[in-house]
Amino acid sequence: ALVFADPDLGDGAPVGDSRLGPLPWARREAHAIARALQLGDGHVREGEAASERSLKSASLHGVAVLHLA
Repeated sequence: ALVFADPDLGDGAPVGDSRLGPLPWARREAHAIARALQLGDGHVREGEAASERSLKSASLHGVAVLHLA
């Protein structure tokens, strides 16, 4: 399993004429999911490590659960 949370969006992600900022509690949610799935910290990616590029370059072979927060 892999858990991605609170990616570093800089000034926010563009959505139409608006920008999305960080989601409150995303990191807490990610760690709660990791605890529920009994995962180690190596399965949780946050901030820059949770980027779209990181997700696209991750080996997902054998990953049964992918959680995005």
